[in-house]
Amino acid sequence: MRKIIKIKYHFLVLIVELTLLLLALFLAYNFISMPAKKTTFYLNDNTITTLINTLNEKGYSTYAMDKYVVK
Repeated sequence: MRKIIKIKYHFLVLIVELTLLLLALFLAYNFISMPAKKTTFYLNDNTITTLINTLNEKGYSTYAMDKYVVK
């Protein structure tokens, strides 16, 4: 009986440690700042080409897939 409890305890500790590690990774990711010279800005138009061009001008890389995601 003690062996079963010991195994379950170690499994529970492993799950808790993995959860804490995952939460710590998310927390660390949130503290990563934006690259230098990139600021927030207002997208004042709703046409797709203008939005993509504005993002490119502000230094954000866009891909062909972005045209379909923005729709």
